[in-house]
Amino acid sequence: MVEKVTNSTEKRLRNILKDRELYGDYGKKLLLMEGEKKPPFETVVNAIPFFKEHGVKKIIDIGCGIGRHSLLFAREGFDATAFDLSKVALEAVEKRAREEKLENVHTLQGDAWKIPAQDGAFDAALSFRVLDAPFYTTEDRKEAIKEMARVLKPGGDALVVLALPKKELDELLETFKDAKLQVTSVALPAEIFVDFWVIKAKKE
Repeated sequence: MVEKVTNSTEKRLRNILKDRELYGDYGKKLLLMEGEKKPPFETVVNAIPFFKEHGVKKIIDIGCGIGRHSLLFAREGFDATAFDLSKVALEAVEKRAREEKLENVHTLQGDAWKIPAQDGAFDAALSFRVLDAPFYTTEDRKEAIKEMARVLKPGGDALVVLALPKKELDELLETFKDAKLQVTSVALPAEIFVDFWVIKAKKE
């Protein structure tokens, strides 16, 4: 079952859905993508051994879409939480998990700046193409980074993939410091275009 968003989150979600009609079509587009079975991003796949070596058990996939990375984590034996704003997307994740008989996938609904989870609930977090979403403001991005840090346990690992101009990226990296996320690397993945960044960080 898709877990309900909290009352404090519902009002802002309604505003987002009202003010940004493009997101109204988002869930439908995700369902269309389901048939394509788009493979996981190579950089995320390559992070699996790293997570295992660091004893990661619980991972949250922030902005999971139809769950290509959440399902990947579950197949690899992690306890995966698929987290997204779209209920339609999360229902697609649940459907695919049932088809694959994966019992270690959980779904959670909400936005990245207000994750309905306890402090330190996860060993690792993935944020894939969330912070560069067109309906996120600069402040939304900063809040999302702080919230990701909050739900990570001390020593937890964060993997963030986003597309932003270098100047905006540099400003965003300052928020990582404020959130006590120590950035260990910033790289351009070989399989993608310029201004598409892979950030690895560790919760202090």
